[in-house]
Amino acid sequence: MKHAETPIVLSHVQVKPLLEARRRGQSRAMTSLDLGLTTCEVTLQPDRVVFSETQGLAWDSLEEVARKEIACFLVEENAAKKIQSFSEELNRQYSLMPTEAAPTLLVSGLPMHRIKGTEPYQDALAKIRAIGGLAGRAQDTATGALLALDVWTDDFAVVSGVARRADCPCCVEGRYEFLDGRSTSRSERLCGRSAYQISPAAPVRIRCSAAV
Repeated sequence: MKHAETPIVLSHVQVKPLLEARRRGQSRAMTSLDLGLTTCEVTLQPDRVVFSETQGLAWDSLEEVARKEIACFLVEENAAKKIQSFSEELNRQYSLMPTEAAPTLLVSGLPMHRIKGTEPYQDALAKIRAIGGLAGRAQDTATGALLALDVWTDDFAVVSGVARRADCPCCVEGRYEFLDGRSTSRSERLCGRSAYQISPAAPVRIRCSAAV
């Protein structure tokens, strides 16, 4: 029985050392074909890099991967395909972003891990340690279930029998008025003045005569 090959996933982090090795005239170089999980030796030929008996990439494809610093690529049929997907239902773009260590998921351009001053794997460990003192039930928030959370008791309940509305402004259309402040009033103190700027959530008619 023929077993499928292990998928080859590359980013600029793994490709740039190969380009440097080519400039130095090397015929072999070490890199990772799984975003840093393992390393292996690959063969540098005049027209391409050979990763395995069946997979390789031309140098122009490798240079293209090196230029895309926020993307990861799957090597299939000797071609590099960007790892990304678009949800018509949620109107969101999903892609994989490389770092010097583990990659992170981008959802409509937003990373799902902290990457400044740390990396995704260490960020995930830090979050696990932060909640390590909590005990009791755990709930996977990626299942799509509706949760009722009590912040005072640190408890939650799964609400069953609730279906997503096809016209839900949040779940379907991605509108979050209360999170981005569009549905709440705001006030700001103007710098250097004894005055405040008030931005109401909805249009308001002000009667100046009533304020005198």
